[in-house]
Amino acid sequence: MHGRNAVAYAVTQLEATPRILQALIEGLGDGETTAKPGPSSFSVAETIAHLLHVETHCYQPRIAMILEQEIPLIATYDAKRYEAEGAYVGTSAREALRAFSGVRSTNLSVLKSLSIDRFDRCGRHETVGLFTLRELIHECAAHDLGHIRQIAIILRDTLYAPAMGAFKE
Repeated sequence: MHGRNAVAYAVTQLEATPRILQALIEGLGDGETTAKPGPSSFSVAETIAHLLHVETHCYQPRIAMILEQEIPLIATYDAKRYEAEGAYVGTSAREALRAFSGVRSTNLSVLKSLSIDRFDRCGRHETVGLFTLRELIHECAAHDLGHIRQIAIILRDTLYAPAMGAFKE
């Protein structure tokens, strides 16, 4: 899938992510959304807080820089550093999702307003090199899907697997 269709599909995925996350946490309490399958694992709440942080500190500024500057230098997003600094803790899953949904909506408004040729604008990432806005949007959609999968696995391992009784392997 290339061109307008590929960008449109990626934008559709970005638009769906908050609804998918809402469906996954619907009816869960704080205990379920803060449970971790292991000591070094994220909880659902931390994963959604990470998505919010990435949206506000990585994707939103990158999109703006690419649209406003000629081939801006883009710094690496250091998720491990932000995790160590506690950027993904202290917010409930619902609060993080509300904030994420708002920022994502703002970003989608910008993306939907662009002509297709604007997605060919470039940035230069300090680690991966030259990339287009189109590639960044696809990276964002892939990132979303990875964390949707992560949340599904967390829920499987903390909520459902312990209650499977005889079906447990």
